[in-house]
Amino acid sequence: MSRVNSDGKCSEVNIVETAMTPVLEALLPSSTSLSNLITWNRAYSVFPHETFIDKRGYLLRHPTKMTTSEWVDTESLGLDMFPLKRQDALDEKERNTLLSQRRVGDTSSWVIALNTSGLHSVPPYPNYLVESATFRLTIYGALDRGLFSHYYVDVSIVSAPSLKHQYILPRGIAYQLDIFFRNLTIVSLHRLPTAQQPQRLGQIFAGLHLSLESPRMALIEGFVPPEGSNWKYHDEMVRYLKKEYPELEYGL
Repeated sequence: MSRVNSDGKCSEVNIVETAMTPVLEALLPSSTSLSNLITWNRAYSVFPHETFIDKRGYLLRHPTKMTTSEWVDTESLGLDMFPLKRQDALDEKERNTLLSQRRVGDTSSWVIALNTSGLHSVPPYPNYLVESATFRLTIYGALDRGLFSHYYVDVSIVSAPSLKHQYILPRGIAYQLDIFFRNLTIVSLHRLPTAQQPQRLGQIFAGLHLSLESPRMALIEGFVPPEGSNWKYHDEMVRYLKKEYPELEYGL
């Protein structure tokens, strides 16, 4: 979607259909210059200084893994493209590095409030679901072995029936929380009346290669808590558990 501004320049907004939550997809483009997204009430740029001030983009994917359209999108911005920042490539970490843990709504991002006065309805998703999305930027490829190196976005989703919303965190922490909320889901499922439980609930711990510690959650994939049941969501515990990770405490 594009339009010509009063100064004759063309502004373009891409509308992309995603298989996963759109915030996660926005954190996994081919370069830092494309890490921008618009929600119903705010616009976000995750790497604004590099993109709009330095006029540079940095690879988040190996060049051979990028599609032609991704190269076209990158080139259309008119930015210089680099695999890494010089400071990171030369291990000069004392300043101006991209290797850090970030949030979509942190002080390094640009967040622009949009005029929503003409909207007839408001989506039921609080801003913190976007602005608390946390990721870690690392280097993919060993510099000391002469491999081609680029940045890599360490990020994953925490999602479970015991959570009303999905949460985006670095993989290590997301894995721990995933297990916790998976186990909480199993307890909650067994608390439901038998008629409201998934039909295959009794099979998730069954099988030759499974033990009581290894539930097969795929058997109940797609379960939706029935209306009128005593099902309880535990999103408030995401905030509680984040106290174990002070670096993730902001925004929730």
